[in-house]
Amino acid sequence: MLAKKNPVLYKKQPAIITDFDGDKILIKYQSVPATSTGKPAQYNEQKVRDKDITPLGNLFVTKEQIATLYEKKIETEEADDYLKNLYELFSEENIENISFEELLEYSGLQSVQDCWKLFLSLQVSTLFSQISDELIYKTRTQEEIENEKNKFLLKKAEAENRTAFLERLKNKKLFLPDDAQQM
Repeated sequence: MLAKKNPVLYKKQPAIITDFDGDKILIKYQSVPATSTGKPAQYNEQKVRDKDITPLGNLFVTKEQIATLYEKKIETEEADDYLKNLYELFSEENIENISFEELLEYSGLQSVQDCWKLFLSLQVSTLFSQISDELIYKTRTQEEIENEKNKFLLKKAEAENRTAFLERLKNKKLFLPDDAQQM
């Protein structure tokens, strides 16, 4: 049962329920983040249908608590460590089509920060794959996990190579002809 001040996911970002208007739900979400120059974040209100949002636990939160979630980032290794127990539970039972709500329930998380961390972890994890826009997941096979890890390592190496190249370019110490491929 949804209530005012419940945290929800709306278009894969955190939001808070502010009111109800008939069959519509009024939510508030961050539309523009705060800047490093001191400009505050901007928030929009939106009327949505029940099916457009996903509860982030049965909690009551403030706008300020939701605002802190936008700053949270998570890496793949951390996500896989975080989700390891859930993965073992669902893969042993051969359960497919696991909803985000079920994952929240089985994880027993109590804070909105932990619920948000679960959501972020599912987005980058090699253990689970999202199979629909309605936040339905399935566990990956060991072969799929290895393929995902290899893709992740390849992307990470490419990013490190690109960063190193840009540093050499900035310092005017290029390695020719190898660095010509980066240009």
